[in-house]
Amino acid sequence: MKEGFKDGTGTYGTGQFHTGVWFSNFPIDANEGAEGDVVLSLDIPEEVFIQYEWVEESPENENKYRESLIPASIVNKLGKPEIVSDEEVEQLSCPWLNDS
Repeated sequence: MKEGFKDGTGTYGTGQFHTGVWFSNFPIDANEGAEGDVVLSLDIPEEVFIQYEWVEESPENENKYRESLIPASIVNKLGKPEIVSDEEVEQLSCPWLNDS
């Protein structure tokens, strides 16, 4: 957190390389590709999130979280992220599990 976000690069199942920092609008876990045990929160303007948003056109992702791959040079200008406590994470409702 001292030095800010750093870009990661990968193909992410697309066949071409993409670079940036992954963000989602809901805390995700290892099943969705997240690593580590700390959840960070950062206010990202909607227009920035949309500009870099990855939209999966599949029934499995319908009504699930949204995700964006945003360049570190952009998100580092938005301020420092905050650590979300375990209690706060537990209080969040999982939007795609509440539909059943």
